[in-house]
Amino acid sequence: MHPHAPHALCTTHTLAARARPPGPPRRYVAVWISLSALVIMINKYILSFAGMPYPIFLTLTHMALCSMLAATLLFFKVTEPVKLDLTTYIQ
Repeated sequence: MHPHAPHALCTTHTLAARARPPGPPRRYVAVWISLSALVIMINKYILSFAGMPYPIFLTLTHMALCSMLAATLLFFKVTEPVKLDLTTYIQ
């Protein structure tokens, strides 16, 4: 089979299209940075101006809400769990 044959290019292109993640990664990074900045500003407001004296409780609440959101997304099959082995983690 010649590498420049039309059917070889089609197969390679199809496999490459299936391997791509959905959407550009820079979009996810931008959303992540924006949400992180929003959480920081909200935490600053709560700790400075709302008078909450317990920053550890605020962190605990944040982590609990993130865990509940992740569990809800998995429960309703909005996303699939990631199977992360040691080799993938190290890469």
